[in-house]
Amino acid sequence: MYFKSQAFGGSSFVLAFPDNSDTISVKLDKDDALAVVVDGRKVVRQGSVYYKDNRAIGIVFNDVDVTDGGDNVAIIVKGTVLFNKLPDMPDATEMAQMKDIIFINDEDADYSEWFNVKSPLALKKFVAEYKGAAYTPAYVDSSLLGNDDTAKYSTDGTTWGTTPPTVTSAGEVTVKVKIERSGVDDPVGAWDCVTEITKKPLEVTADSDTKVHDGSALTKSTITSKGLVAGHSVTATVTGTQTDVGSSANVPSVAVVKDASNATVTTNYDITYVNGVLTVTAVPAP
Repeated sequence: MYFKSQAFGGSSFVLAFPDNSDTISVKLDKDDALAVVVDGRKVVRQGSVYYKDNRAIGIVFNDVDVTDGGDNVAIIVKGTVLFNKLPDMPDATEMAQMKDIIFINDEDADYSEWFNVKSPLALKKFVAEYKGAAYTPAYVDSSLLGNDDTAKYSTDGTTWGTTPPTVTSAGEVTVKVKIERSGVDDPVGAWDCVTEITKKPLEVTADSDTKVHDGSALTKSTITSKGLVAGHSVTATVTGTQTDVGSSANVPSVAVVKDASNATVTTNYDITYVNGVLTVTAVPAP
């Protein structure tokens, strides 16, 4: 079967440390969703995100021309990827799903002489889903530091410390990272590293109920939920009533999530509401 790997704008050097990476092989052809038209050819682009079971699991290692046939394509599933070498950058959700891939930018500082072209920066952007507990990203690969080198961290560019900041709540935090070397004044400058905690999906459903018509209103104020962090609880307003024979929506809204200490943590969740149904049936004929 015809197969050709060819550069269409992507760089061959997308892995910072090729020996510390893992790939899988998948068969793709010109009819695959990842194949796009480039210069009149059907090409699977380097850096394209490969999905399995509706979840991002890796990125295409190099451009592959599949116009005249398909073959196995290498998908990076673990490693340190230079995102500034990719034609397109995966979005935050995709990066969070590809937990074994670290994305860094190798153009942020001049470290070529000091570090033998291997940056000590292990993490340019950390993306993870809210888990109700602190993350402490490993921004620096300490194995690449010398005995006189010290990693320093700051969230304001003024106050520096040797302990990486922890991040718990959803949102973005920019952490400045620099390496100090004894006797050397600011040898490579500082990197801006972004830590992004994405909101955790939470589904809140109003419970449904049914009864035989008796002239009184049917209501149901309870809810069920899916997606809470262990130890968290959720309450919500439920609006709905049905008196006559028939059905109507039972509508949840204004959810409030509390953690184990009773602190409100609602803003850390991406909440989806699902209506229940209230049904009143006719009195059976005697």
